[in-house]
Amino acid sequence: MFIVIHNVSIPFSVIFISIRSIKHDLQGEMRETKWLSAGYQDLLGICMRLALVDAMYPDEKPFLVLDDPFVNLDEEKVVHGNELLSKIAGEYQILYFTC
Repeated sequence: MFIVIHNVSIPFSVIFISIRSIKHDLQGEMRETKWLSAGYQDLLGICMRLALVDAMYPDEKPFLVLDDPFVNLDEEKVVHGNELLSKIAGEYQILYFTC
């Protein structure tokens, strides 16, 4: 699956990411993110934030603070999310908060 993200706004005074629409390659249509489940919206946000960290710190590896990033995911996606964090933990120090 390949996703193209459009209309991304990232003001640097406060790190806030707004994703308005995505393009999914299987159907090639633009979809507003409000139609995605809360879990998929969270996944897009995580991906955008990780990409932002890579772009902002190309020569450094800052620590990452994650506050319950998988709260809206189903059990299968939580397992895959934890696998992703395990891979990322090879490069970054991760502080993971959950309730």
